[in-house]
Amino acid sequence: MIVSLVTFPFLFGMMFGDLGHGSLVGMIGLGLVMQGEKGPLAKGRYPIFLMGLFAMYAGFIYNEVFALPINMFKSCYEMTSDNTLSQQPEFRSSRMTPSQSGVPHSLDETSPFFIRRISGDCVYLMGNDPVWGVTSNRLAFSNGVKMKMSVIFGVLHMMIGIMHKYTNVVYLKHWAHLICECIGGTIILLFLFGWMDMLVFKKWMTEMNIDDRSPYTPIPNVNATADGIGCPVDRDDPSLLTSQ
Repeated sequence: MIVSLVTFPFLFGMMFGDLGHGSLVGMIGLGLVMQGEKGPLAKGRYPIFLMGLFAMYAGFIYNEVFALPINMFKSCYEMTSDNTLSQQPEFRSSRMTPSQSGVPHSLDETSPFFIRRISGDCVYLMGNDPVWGVTSNRLAFSNGVKMKMSVIFGVLHMMIGIMHKYTNVVYLKHWAHLICECIGGTIILLFLFGWMDMLVFKKWMTEMNIDDRSPYTPIPNVNATADGIGCPVDRDDPSLLTSQ
């Protein structure tokens, strides 16, 4: 129960991550805390306040304020109308929409607007670069990041529960539960979803050139995990990372 007082608001914050919406929940929780024992929500005042704080933190990482990105730090990308890029179809996916550039595409054929990386060494200081908010694949990218973080923290949360189960069954001397539930559950959790987490970290730590326009695409982690269990993949597959 004590652990859940922290893990539940944190997991809620990951799902509800937004600086603007989180601040509203946080202010409601703060008002309930200041009221004390008064009101129908008095018993849940501290969890609600923590839910708001964690939602604000997750929103800061996602770089979302009322579902809109903000340029809190200097972005690693810039808008350009370089005509030399107009003949390269791979840049079309980053083309600004008419509402973003202020120029209709029908009048924008000779000098279209594109997003270009400033430097290959540039790294956004904290959270997502706001440029992802104006790209055509912004939803796929943000969902991918949130899904990977959810799997990582979900496995960690379940592992905490199994550790508590270990202590309970040893204290109560339920040895059958220890073997069948605790040890069995640990093996299934770590060798399936724990392996998926390792692939996520491996993929994050593998250096890739963001400006590389080759057709190479790393195999998705879910596919690598499922194929590795049910149908071993070809080890010569170029889409596999080293040791994947």
